[in-house]
Amino acid sequence: TVPIDKLDIGLGWPAKKMPSGNIGTVGVRINKASHAVQATPTGNASKVWNINGSSSFTSTPITIGKVKDLTLLFVGSGSGDTSLKLCAPDGWRIHYRLYLDGISRTFMNKFKDSEEFLGIVSSHGCAGSDSFSRASTSYGTVGFQILNATPPKQ
Repeated sequence: TVPIDKLDIGLGWPAKKMPSGNIGTVGVRINKASHAVQATPTGNASKVWNINGSSSFTSTPITIGKVKDLTLLFVGSGSGDTSLKLCAPDGWRIHYRLYLDGISRTFMNKFKDSEEFLGIVSSHGCAGSDSFSRASTSYGTVGFQILNATPPKQ
């Protein structure tokens, strides 16, 4: 349930047929839901790795389109959550989808490099999720798909 303003007629009620009385919450009934395993991404804007038997994985840097040095980071464990993140060069604004064993999530991020002492860049910024999915005892594939990428402003 979600609190609502009694004057809110944007909930689909015709103005003349507003419910009367003390309206403080609204609820939703889901009559049918489905879950589908996400297809593994294919094409020039995606990359997938087989990580059978691994509980962590860092890809080698790859190029997709004009975006160079993309890296995928995965950390899984037998308990807790899994972490899946994309790392990209400074200034790129990227709309992307991460994949892990049939689960996908979509993100948008403007990446910023991590810096160390005296401004020396230590690594590209990474973004995604520290709780991408529940932990498993084994993992099969990880990957990502670039949906849109905007280069840094010069």
